[in-house]
Amino acid sequence: MLVKFNARGKGGGSGPIDYLLGKDRNRDKAHVLRGDVDQTKQLIDSLSFARNYTSGTLSFSEHNIPEHQKQALMDEYQKMLLAGLDANQYDVLWIEHRDKDRLELNFLIPNVELGTGKRLQPYYDKVDRDRVNAWQQTVNDRYGFTDPHDPQNKRFVVTAQDLPKDRKKAVEVITNSLVNLVDRGAIKNRADVIQELTSNGFEIARKTKTAISIKDPQGGKNIRLKGALYENNFKFSSGIRETIEQANREYQEQRKQRLSAARATLSKAYKAKCKYNKSRYSRPEQPEPTSNTASNIQSIADISHRNDNRRSIDSSHTVHTTEIKHPNIIKAVEKNVRHKSRVSTCLKAIIEAVRTAVRRSNRASKRISGADNFAHRNKIKQFKQRQLKHVKRNANTRTTVLSM
Repeated sequence: MLVKFNARGKGGGSGPIDYLLGKDRNRDKAHVLRGDVDQTKQLIDSLSFARNYTSGTLSFSEHNIPEHQKQALMDEYQKMLLAGLDANQYDVLWIEHRDKDRLELNFLIPNVELGTGKRLQPYYDKVDRDRVNAWQQTVNDRYGFTDPHDPQNKRFVVTAQDLPKDRKKAVEVITNSLVNLVDRGAIKNRADVIQELTSNGFEIARKTKTAISIKDPQGGKNIRLKGALYENNFKFSSGIRETIEQANREYQEQRKQRLSAARATLSKAYKAKCKYNKSRYSRPEQPEPTSNTASNIQSIADISHRNDNRRSIDSSHTVHTTEIKHPNIIKAVEKNVRHKSRVSTCLKAIIEAVRTAVRRSNRASKRISGADNFAHRNKIKQFKQRQLKHVKRNANTRTTVLSM
C-alpha cells in the first residue's frame, strides 16, 4: 500500500467529485465507502482559500481487501492525518476505485475546521511526510500488504525533481531503482540504463567506459554513477543477479530496525501534530496519546464514522441526501457563504466606483477636448481676420499710390 497526495486543491467541489465518481456519477467500479457527496461538495464550494480541498489515495497492488479492513484503515488514516481532531471537526469523503485491476481508496477533505471555520491543512509535505511514511510502513507490515520500498517491488520511482539533496543518498536511490528494473528484465544493457535515466528527467553530462555522470538537478557538480551497472560493456549476468539478491536479503534482515524506527517516528510526529491542532482549533481538554506502539496508533482516538449522524454506511454504499443536518457543517457553510457574500458586495461596490470614475473621466475628457477645439477654432478665426485686415490694408495702400 502506498499513500499518495494530489497536487490539486483549487476551485470548487465539482472537479474532484466528477473525477472520482464521473460527471453523471456512473464511473465504472467506483462507489462511495464513507461520507456524503453533496455535503462535501457544498462545503468545498463555500470556501475561498487558496486551496479549498485536499485529496489523495491509498493505493494497493492487491485487487481487493475485506470490507472490515477498509473501514479500519480509513478510521486509522483519519486519526493519523488529522491528529488531535474529533470526527465533528472535519469532513471527509472516501470513494473506492477498482477499475485499474487494483484497489484504490480515494479521500477528499474540505480544507476547513468545522468548529471555528478556520482553514485546515491536513497535509503539508515538509512537516507531515515523515509521519505519513512511518504510518504507511507500519500498516503494510501489520496487514501484510505489498511494501513499495521492498527492493522486490520497487520501480524506478525517483525523478530529477525529487532526487535527494544528499549526493550519496541520491546515487543509492538511482542505483537501487535501476537494479530492480534489471531484475524485472526491463534493463538489459547500458543503453537501457541511459534511456531510463533520461526518461525520468536526468540529463547525461558525460559517459566514460566505467561510469556515467548526470547533471545535478540542484545545480551543483555532476553526480557520478559508477559500478558494473554503468560500465560500457554492461549486460545482465549472474553477478548482477547476486547484487539484487543481496539487496533483497539486506532489506529483509533490517525489518525489525525499520519498524522500530517507524514506530518511534510515528509516535513523536503524531504527538506534535496533536499539540498543534488542539492549539489552533481550541477544543475541550482531551488526553494525549501515551503509547509508542503502532497498535496504539490504530486506536489513537475512539471514533466511528458509521455512528456519526452525517454518515449512513452499509457494506458497500452510503446513503446521500442534499440536506446538510450536522450543525457544525451548517455553521461553517453559512459562515463562508456570508464571507463570500460580503466579498462579492465589496467587489461590486469597487467595480461600480471604478466605472463611475471612468464615466466622469470620459465626460471631463470630452469637455476638455471640446474646449480645446473651441479655442483652436477661435484662434484660427482670429488669424484669418488678421490676415484679411492685412490684405485690405495692403490693397488700400496700393490704391492710394496709384491715385497719386
